Amino acid sequence: MVAGRERRHGHRVPRIERFRTRLLPIAAIFGGNASGKTNFFRALSFARLLVVDGTSQFGEPIPVEPFRFDEGSETRPSRFSFEVLIDDVIYGYSFSVTATAVEDEELNIQTSTVKKTLYTRSKDGIQFYRSLPNTDKLNMVFKLTRDNQLFLTSSLAHNVRDFHSIYRWFDECLELIAPDSRFAPIKYLADEYVLDSSINKTLSRLDLGLIRLDSQEVLIDSFLSNRMIIEIQKKLKARQSAIVGVGTSSRYLVTRQNGKLRARKLVTYHHRGHGPEVMFEFADESEGS
Repeated sequence: MVAGRERRHGHRVPRIERFRTRLLPIAAIFGGNASGKTNFFRALSFARLLVVDGTSQFGEPIPVEPFRFDEGSETRPSRFSFEVLIDDVIYGYSFSVTATAVEDEELNIQTSTVKKTLYTRSKDGIQFYRSLPNTDKLNMVFKLTRDNQLFLTSSLAHNVRDFHSIYRWFDECLELIAPDSRFAPIKYLADEYVLDSSINKTLSRLDLGLIRLDSQEVLIDSFLSNRMIIEIQKKLKARQSAIVGVGTSSRYLVTRQNGKLRARKLVTYHHRGHGPEVMFEFADESEGS
């Protein structure tokens, strides 16, 4: 997203004075079929998933897919590297993984005057920048970090806040919307506190044929087994929400409130001639809508 030297539309390109650079407001990747566009997207999706969710248990395979058109690449680690501008600081975060373990991991920061490495992880262990507070605690957290888990992910799980900014970027700012992830950017619309009249007023201007969006409460045991309910209760903290998919189309917003799970589904309403409104499952709407 770093801009080149084009000057014609320079007024549209934000300038970051501190780093004497300009950033693009938008960029596009295009190319022929089977040229790698989808794999680039999948690589971003994999990295986000590994950082935000990680692995759940010791020995669980890391779902990385190596490059298979080169024999040597199939056995080498896959490497991922990010440079992200957050609050006037450039974070450099990289890691390489195989299906069984994290091979290396590094986090550094760069301001307008200095660049420093916060930590470097290798097969031999981990080193922390000398000015970091609580290095004893950080070393203890690393001892609790599994071989198949990123230290960044593990540190947040153990309430270490030193690296929260870059973790939050993956969790909250990197929004990946693919043709098969249509519910991702609107998943919390089923929350009755979010579905207010302003959303439906906007919808009425878009000529989608929709009268309004709404949500309906659903008994959770009507679509989930007892075993699944118990699993979700273990994973969701108080007031946290998650999208649960059932089959190929049904999606439910499941929220933990007062120790219990509550489920809602998003629905739409259309006009039907001169008769009453017709309700649709949200999954029945077109991709465009």
